[in-house]
Amino acid sequence: ASTWRKINVPGMWEPQLADLAQYDGYAWYRTEFSVPEAPDKPVTLSLAAIDDEDWTYLNGKPVGHIGQDTNPDNYWSAPRQYTISPGDLREGRNLLVVRVNDLRQSGGFAAGPVGIFHPGPWLNSYYLDTPTNLDDPYRYYRW
Repeated sequence: ASTWRKINVPGMWEPQLADLAQYDGYAWYRTEFSVPEAPDKPVTLSLAAIDDEDWTYLNGKPVGHIGQDTNPDNYWSAPRQYTISPGDLREGRNLLVVRVNDLRQSGGFAAGPVGIFHPGPWLNSYYLDTPTNLDDPYRYYRW
């Protein structure tokens, strides 16, 4: 791992690594991070949109994949939101590995939030924080 090159995430690899400016194919990303305490409830791993396909692993366990086979209409722009079950995120050192396949043009992590997030307590309620076509339209007018 000490010989791996550093890259900014989010960000595409073409402007960051000159030798990959015309590269289409596979690239591996890895990062180690620590958590002070293992969560006892599911958390969300957010990886923004990945151009084009991804296979994501946490501590050697597959946690998500989006590609042409799962999202044929928007695999290159679909935000990656993977649920991490209790026990998969360990207290102390953790290893996140993402295999990215760039099929054409730019490759890498597009703009968007990247991190591990605890859902807020309001997520257990009926209502969402942003309107969707299934949300109660009167929610935004009642007090």
